[in-house]
Amino acid sequence: MKKKLFAILLAVVMMISVIVVLASCAAPEFDPYIITKAEKMSLAELEKAAEEEFKAANVKFVAKATTSGVGKVLTKFKAKYTWFDHEEFSSSKDQAIAEDITATLAKNKFFADFSMVQIASNIKTWTDAGYLRNYVPKNDDEIQLSADATKPLVGLYADKLFAYNKTAAGDVTLQNIWQLTGKDGTALKKVKGSSIQNPSNEGINMAFMIMLTSPEACTKLAAAYQSYFGTAYTDQAGCKNIGYYFIQQYLKSLTENHSSDSKVLSETLQKDKTGTVFVVGLNKTKGYSHVDKDADNKVTKNYWYDDLFYSGVHGDVEGYNGFTYNTYLSIPKSSRLPYTACLFARYILTEEGFRAGWKDVGYSSPNAKVTPNVDKTVSLEGGYKYELNVQKVLQEDAAYTLANYNDVYKFVTSNWTAK
Repeated sequence: MKKKLFAILLAVVMMISVIVVLASCAAPEFDPYIITKAEKMSLAELEKAAEEEFKAANVKFVAKATTSGVGKVLTKFKAKYTWFDHEEFSSSKDQAIAEDITATLAKNKFFADFSMVQIASNIKTWTDAGYLRNYVPKNDDEIQLSADATKPLVGLYADKLFAYNKTAAGDVTLQNIWQLTGKDGTALKKVKGSSIQNPSNEGINMAFMIMLTSPEACTKLAAAYQSYFGTAYTDQAGCKNIGYYFIQQYLKSLTENHSSDSKVLSETLQKDKTGTVFVVGLNKTKGYSHVDKDADNKVTKNYWYDDLFYSGVHGDVEGYNGFTYNTYLSIPKSSRLPYTACLFARYILTEEGFRAGWKDVGYSSPNAKVTPNVDKTVSLEGGYKYELNVQKVLQEDAAYTLANYNDVYKFVTSNWTAK
């Protein structure tokens, strides 16, 4: 009897031990009310709360992001707040971040204290599931955010626009988005070729395709269609709306499928003889290879402004100049330093924080009080300032992207013909 009782007690002890071990593997979630309090604090109050939290926790700050600029901001932040320190930072690709979140936050494990990630359908899924929490700083002397930039909080805008070699294009000028469908309009010629990274494995381009089907996009596509073809659009079989029809015709007209926006700017466009219109990031113009350098090998002039047509920079395109995608600031639910993460997110949105991480033309801040970037190597006269015009680019919407992802993804992959 004693042996049996001992065996039962031993089994109970072992079970309790297993439960304790399993519980210790799970990362604790911080109280969501911390963000509510942080949003009501003045900057001085938030700085005080973050410093006290950081010193008490006795850990280094962990940031994970899809943009390398975060590493530069961390360095500047550390110089500003001497009590702060962080683990070594390196940026991650979209897919790697997604897999990391699935392997950690979805399984109640530690991911990071702060995150800055893109791809709207992902961010909406993760915020809806509570894996990532949304902090919105107060508008004050340093920050002025529109409501659209806070659901969830946007930290950075980046532009993907239409670009081509002016000489190679000859007498063809991109003025209407329907020129990209390979059909001549009533007054404008079709472009000679077009190229985009495959949206099925390039999330930003897939978001572009999804937003082209939105009601707002369809209104502008219809107006551009009328202007280009001289007749109103009529419903087409197999296409839910004019956005789907544009995607279908555009994908059929692709003559290339480039694998890297950076390579297009650093190699392809200078040598291009076809006049192909590429969908590429405006920020990649820093790598354009036609440049002048001084004796110290420093670039004194970058000829992209002279050599290329860039929609929204050299001229507007009826329909859209391209697509603006967002990178979002979030606080992971298992953050050990939520006040510090809120302070860091706010810092990214300031003039000083943004300037530390993203100096190239093509990046812009949702904070209206941050001055636009200037490409100082464009000309010897002081450079070129490109300001985002939200009325002339498609802007990413997280909720719409998530709701329509599967349908548009299937449509894009079924119509993809580029090799």
